Amino acid sequence: QNGFINLIQARHPLLQCPVVPININLGKAFNILVITGPNTGGKTVTLKTVGILTLMAQCGLHIPVAEGSEVPVFKKIFCDIGDEQSIEQNLSTFSSHMKYIVQILREADSESLVLLDELGAGTDPTEGAALGMAVLDFLRKKEINVIATTHHDSLKTYAYLTKGVCNARVEFDEETLKPTFEISIGLPGKSCAFIIAQKLGLAPEVVSRAQSFLSREKIKADNLIEKIEEDRKLIEKEKNLIEAAKEESIEIRDKLEKELNKIEENKKEIILKTYRETEKILKETQNRTEKI
Repeated sequence: QNGFINLIQARHPLLQCPVVPININLGKAFNILVITGPNTGGKTVTLKTVGILTLMAQCGLHIPVAEGSEVPVFKKIFCDIGDEQSIEQNLSTFSSHMKYIVQILREADSESLVLLDELGAGTDPTEGAALGMAVLDFLRKKEINVIATTHHDSLKTYAYLTKGVCNARVEFDEETLKPTFEISIGLPGKSCAFIIAQKLGLAPEVVSRAQSFLSREKIKADNLIEKIEEDRKLIEKEKNLIEAAKEESIEIRDKLEKELNKIEENKKEIILKTYRETEKILKETQNRTEKI
């Protein structure tokens, strides 16, 4: 009833192949989660997983999550996922998205869950990003739980600067050039378009030329994200070292306590043995004295 989603080790119930489980939460520290990162990284699957598991839970079905997970009951669940452009209905990609978003803004309330895929896509990037921010801000003011995916840098900045909104990223291993399908909450992601394009065979000179067209602001933003990621990995490494040292300290402490207990037991045994020997000597002395 509190609208708090906390999915631990969640898996999409329809995927039969081995999958990477995700951890995702929403509704406590923030009501809106903006997920960014490369294509094929798992953004849309995350939306679908949250939506399907929420519906399953509301139907009384067991859901594939770890112990401790929480799923609220929503009165309404809205989603705009996929591209439903239509020549017959005269709908472009942008129009098909806007058709659903108009309905969502009209009908969603604080007891709703809203899932938006590729928010602001299908039109001029600047205008699309501005519309995306306005949509999220409208939903934020109505205290509606929202998970949205996007590639727009402006939406990452909006999530960073706005209370109640949080960034998340789908992880991408730049060494293997493969997505890891893990979700990291609190950090914006990179689209990695150049890396993926080169991996798919785009000529290096074309990729290099494309990089030269990037604005300084975009380069600074990407460098900042890389710096944050490096710092995060360093902190994670230090944290693991501290945890390992802590565990080692606990093991040493336990070992010392056992040794001390053993010494204490030996001490008691020695004292008891000495007492008994002394008592025996005293009795023998007393007996000899009485005979004399």
